[in-house]
Amino acid sequence: MNNLLSFLETVRSFFVGTFSEISSNMSLDLGIKLVLGYFFIIWGAFIIWVIKDITNRTTNILIQALSIFIILFFTPIFGLPIYLLIRPRATLFEQYYEEEEEKELTDDLEEFYHCPGCNHAVSRDFKFCPKCAFELTVSCPSCKKQIHTDWALCPYCGEKNITLKKQKKDKKISLEKAIEKERKEDVDDKKSV
Repeated sequence: MNNLLSFLETVRSFFVGTFSEISSNMSLDLGIKLVLGYFFIIWGAFIIWVIKDITNRTTNILIQALSIFIILFFTPIFGLPIYLLIRPRATLFEQYYEEEEEKELTDDLEEFYHCPGCNHAVSRDFKFCPKCAFELTVSCPSCKKQIHTDWALCPYCGEKNITLKKQKKDKKISLEKAIEKERKEDVDDKKSV
């Protein structure tokens, strides 16, 4: 234990001696140079940060240049608070998503619906999408009311898997049409022979 304490004491005395030697040799001029160097490094860092921040907030070159010149000429002490007051409140990324959210809210308020096929805004009472001809509504097999194809069940009668039943029915009808077409072709082939 004594060895450990003596080792720690020698390490402490080494650092205290080294620091006192450095501080005794340091003149006031060197201290001022270090403080000024640190200030210019911070100033440069603020300039880089302002450049990155303002390019994320606006595409207006005039505002970007004005913001950079404010930091350059007024130093970070005065320029940074001025910049924080004049910069746009949101980044371009945040503005884009705010606009998208507002658009979705207005679509909901205006009773618009997005087509599952092409994501085009269509009126809720349309049966087909005017852009891609996707069938937007089907008749419920139980209550015969028109409901959207992307709904899981009929809100009027509670019938489930409506679109699956319609798809099965459509496949059955298309299969019957294909069989009937083949029969007609066979009959036509027999007549020509």
